[in-house]
Amino acid sequence: MCQTSKLNTGTDEMLLKLTDEAAKAETDTAKLRLYTEIYHYHYNMDSILKYSKLAENIACKLNNKEQQAEALMFTGAYYSSGIDNQKASECFYNALYLWKTLENTTKEGICYNCLAVILDNLNNKISSNEYYTKALRIFSSNKDSVRCARIYRCLSNNYKEYRIYEIAEEYAEKALSIDLPNKDYVGISFDILALGYVSTARFANTGDTTYLYKAKTQYLKAYKNACTANFLEVIVEITTQLQGTYMEIANAMTSKHPKFQQMIDSCNYYENIARECIEKMGDDIKNLQVDINESQKLMLLGKYKEAKEILDKNDKNLRKNLANYGILYYEDLCPAILSYYKYTQNYKKYLELNEEREKFNHKRYGMDYVVDATKEYSRIQFENRIAKIDADRNARKESLENENKILLYGRIFLAVVGSIVIFLCVYNKRNLKITAQLNNDLEIQTNNILMLNEKLQNIQEHILEQSQEIKRQRDEIKEKKDSILSNNRAKIHSIQYASKIQCAAMPTEEMLQDLFGDYILIFKPLEIVSGDFYWARKIGNLKIACVADCTGHGIPGGLLSILGISILNQISQSITEQNTAADILSQLRKKIIDATVKGNMDGMDASVCIINESKRELQFAGAMRPCLMLQNNSLIKLKEDRMPVGRHFFQTHPFTNHKINYNSGDRIYMFTDGIVDILGGEKKGKRAVLFNETRLRKIVEETSQLSLSQQKTEILTAMNNWQKNFPEEQNLDDQLLIGISLK
Repeated sequence: MCQTSKLNTGTDEMLLKLTDEAAKAETDTAKLRLYTEIYHYHYNMDSILKYSKLAENIACKLNNKEQQAEALMFTGAYYSSGIDNQKASECFYNALYLWKTLENTTKEGICYNCLAVILDNLNNKISSNEYYTKALRIFSSNKDSVRCARIYRCLSNNYKEYRIYEIAEEYAEKALSIDLPNKDYVGISFDILALGYVSTARFANTGDTTYLYKAKTQYLKAYKNACTANFLEVIVEITTQLQGTYMEIANAMTSKHPKFQQMIDSCNYYENIARECIEKMGDDIKNLQVDINESQKLMLLGKYKEAKEILDKNDKNLRKNLANYGILYYEDLCPAILSYYKYTQNYKKYLELNEEREKFNHKRYGMDYVVDATKEYSRIQFENRIAKIDADRNARKESLENENKILLYGRIFLAVVGSIVIFLCVYNKRNLKITAQLNNDLEIQTNNILMLNEKLQNIQEHILEQSQEIKRQRDEIKEKKDSILSNNRAKIHSIQYASKIQCAAMPTEEMLQDLFGDYILIFKPLEIVSGDFYWARKIGNLKIACVADCTGHGIPGGLLSILGISILNQISQSITEQNTAADILSQLRKKIIDATVKGNMDGMDASVCIINESKRELQFAGAMRPCLMLQNNSLIKLKEDRMPVGRHFFQTHPFTNHKINYNSGDRIYMFTDGIVDILGGEKKGKRAVLFNETRLRKIVEETSQLSLSQQKTEILTAMNNWQKNFPEEQNLDDQLLIGISLK
C-alpha cells in the first residue's frame, strides 16, 4: 500500500487457517472480521484485492463505515501499484470521505499520502506536493513522527526527480533522524534506501563513479537493517538495487580488471536473494526488475541471445495485459529492450519501440504536456535557426570584406605597375627592343589583372546572391514570427473576451450594492478566466447568495462556472419561500450530474445562504465550503457537508440545512479555498506555509468593529503581508470572498 503496508505478513499456515474459517463462517459479522484479517496479513496482491472487496461489500451492507473505509484503502493500494491509477484515486477519495465523517485524522492523513503518491505517478508534481503537505500537517499535529518520516522520504524522492539533490538528501536525513532513535529498522532501511536512490541518480546524471560506490555502501547498510526487521518487500527492493549497482560497477570496468568477476558474482548473489524473497511473497510481477537487471548483465558479458530470451519472455507476458501493466512495460522493461537493440545495432526496431513508448507517455501525461513540449521544442529550433543565419551572415560579410580588400590591392598594384611601365617606356624610348619587351610584359600583366577583376566580379555577384537569399530567409522567418504573435494575440483576446462574458454573467458591484447594501467582494482569478464564481438574486422576501469553486481554473474552470451560473438562473425561476438552501444545492448537484459525462468527477464546492429580512432568519448549506458568521462580536462557523456538488460516493445524500436567527448588524462571510491556501509566512521560516482558515478567522474577529470596506482593506493587507517574505511562491488557485452585513 502507498506507505501503509503492514510491517509483518502472515505465515502460510496462519493464512490457510483464516481462509478455512472464513469459508465456514455463517454470519456477516464473522465473515467481515476474518476477511479483514486475511487482507491485512496477506502478502499476495491479488489475494489482498479479492478479500478487501469482499470485506467492503459486507461492511457496506452492515453500515460499518470504519471497516468499509479500511477495505477501500487496501483495494486502492492494489490498483495504485501501476495497474489503474484512476480506480486507485477513486478508492482513496471515497475512503477519505468516510474517515472525515468518522473524524479519524490519522487515516485522513494516510489517504492524502496515498493520493499524493498516485498523483506523483501521473507526473502531477504540484498536486502531489499539495497532498503531501496536507498529510504532513495532520501527522505533525498528531505528533505521529513515524508517518512524518514516511512523508519526508516521499518528498526526498520528489526532489530527486527535480534533480535538487541537496534538498532530497536533507529530507531523507530528516526521516532517518526520526527513525534511528525509535529503532524502527523498517523505516531506517527505507531512509537509507532513499539516500541510495539520490546517489544513484547523481551517478546517472554526472557519470561520476564516486556516487556509484557511495550508493553501494548505502544499499548494503539498508540491507542490514531490512534483514533485522525481516521485511520481505524492502529486502527485495534493496537487493534489486544492489544487483543493478554491482552490474553498473562492472560496466565501468574492463572485463580484464581483477575485480570484474567479483562484481558479477556479487550481482548474482543478490539476484538469488531477491528471487527467494519474491517466491515467499508469491508476487511474480516483482521478478520483472530482477529479470531486467539480469538481461543487462548478460548483455554486458556479450550473451545477447540469453538476454533476448529473458526480455522476450517478459515482453510477451506484459503485452498480454497492457491495460494493467502499461506503466511497468513502458517505464521499466522498454529501456532494457531499447538497450538490447542498441547493443545489436537494430536501429529500426529501436526507433519503432521508442516511438511507441513516447506515444504511451504522451497519452498518460495528457495533451497539455505534449503541447508544452512541442512549443518549447519549436522555440528552441527557431532560436537555433536564427543564430545559425546570423553566424552565416557574419561569416559571409567578413569574407566579402576580405575579397574587397584583395580587389583594392589588385587595382593599386595595377596602377603602380602601369606607372612603372610608362616610366620605363619614356626613359628607354630609344631602346625599341627593351620597349617592345616591356610592352609585351605590360600586356600580359594587364590580361592577368583583367582576369583577376573578372574573378572578383564573379565573387561579388555570388555574395550578392547569398545576401539576397539570407534576406529572403529572414523575411520568411519574420513573417512566421509575426503570424505566431498574431495567433497568440488572437487567443489572448479570445480568453479576455471569455472573461468579459463570465463577468457579465455574475452580478455587478452596483447590483450587489442594491441587494445587500454594505458588503465585501474580493475576487482574484488565477488566470484571465476564473474557476470561482459568485451569484445572487432577490426572490420575493428572500435574498440568496452563492459562492462556488469549480474543478480546475482558467478555461476549464471558467466553462464549469458558466454552466453553474446558468443552472442557478434556471433554478431561481422555481424557488419559493418554502425552499431551503439545502434544496438549492441538491437541485444544482442533480443538474450538474445530468449535464456532465458519466464517469467525469468534475463539479464544484459551493456554499448557499438565504436571508429572510422580514423574519430575521438565515439559512445556510455548504458543499465542502463553510460559512463564518459574526454575531454579537463573536465569530461562529457554520459547518459544511464533506461532499461536493457533482458525482460522488454519496451523491444521493441530502445536504444539511442550517437555520439561524440573526440581529441587525450581524455579518456572514463565504469564501473559496484559494483565500486560505496562500503560501507565505514569517521571514524567519525556512519554507512557506499556508495562510489557512484560522488566520482568516483571527483577522475577521480583530477587525469586526470596522466597516466592511475598512475590513476588506485589512484582509487584503494581511494576505499581501503573508506573501511578501516569499515572493517566489505563486498562488495556486482562484481567490474569492464575499462578506455581507445583515439587516
